[in-house]
Amino acid sequence: MTVFESIPETFPAEKTAVALGIFDGLHKGHMAVLKSLIEASKPDGLTPLVFTFDTNESRPGAKTPKRLLSDDARNEILLDIGVEYVLSPKFSEFRDMQPHDFSVFLTRRLNAKAVFCGEDFRFGKGAKAGALDLEAFLEGKSSVHVIKTVAALDGAVSSTRIKQLLESGDIAAANTLLGRPFPIKAPVIRGRGIGLARLLQTANQPYPPNLAVPRFGVYASETAVGDKRYASVTNIGVKPTVGIAPLLAETHIFDFSADLYGETISVSLLEFIRDEKRFDSLELLKAQMEKDSASSRKIYNNTI
Repeated sequence: MTVFESIPETFPAEKTAVALGIFDGLHKGHMAVLKSLIEASKPDGLTPLVFTFDTNESRPGAKTPKRLLSDDARNEILLDIGVEYVLSPKFSEFRDMQPHDFSVFLTRRLNAKAVFCGEDFRFGKGAKAGALDLEAFLEGKSSVHVIKTVAALDGAVSSTRIKQLLESGDIAAANTLLGRPFPIKAPVIRGRGIGLARLLQTANQPYPPNLAVPRFGVYASETAVGDKRYASVTNIGVKPTVGIAPLLAETHIFDFSADLYGETISVSLLEFIRDEKRFDSLELLKAQMEKDSASSRKIYNNTI
């Protein structure tokens, strides 16, 4: 799979099928669009392409949006399902483009013969145009496939809703809408040695700055180290008992003892156990961590 962060002058594929959207989480709604893309591409001899935007870019007057997946994690999934090209230009390059001009871009620059999007897809300056407008603009030039909104747990699946569930600590519901456990992928850094020396061995990861932040607390988790997966327990927060301020994901991996410093690992959150809290002593914290570990093992065995 080839990833372009800017639009090439000449696109290499002769004919493409293009999926349009932010695809910041590849949740069940996004995957419905992508499934249709892949299924329709092969019979028609089209090259499957995903057009999205670099959402790490700050927008004027707005905070940088939080994401549900890193670019690397997103691209791994897209590669696995059969996408051949990903175009991810900066939002500012298209922000002022008129809807008609965007439709011309799709057919002339991307050679789009089929276009796929969700019902809520918006495009053009001020997001003034929608899926029906796209059908009108592309009539006779490219087929347009509008995928119905996916529903789950009594509501529409959306990135906004998933982020709200994460903030409330309802990780199980968030995972249901995602279609997979919420992942935190980051390198392991050196801690202050407290976990190694006096409590439990932990892998400390700086929390990715643009990743959606779940409710501070302790979670049952699964940790992927290379090709192997382990049951684990993870604390998301600022470790108030030992006075560490930066936001961290601190994970104790069961039945694992190797030094992971410098390695990138992926921690998937399975179920919320308790809120983060300050303990009066490290001994009380250790006792609670042992209880959390027992709870996490039980949850893991019932989940995986």
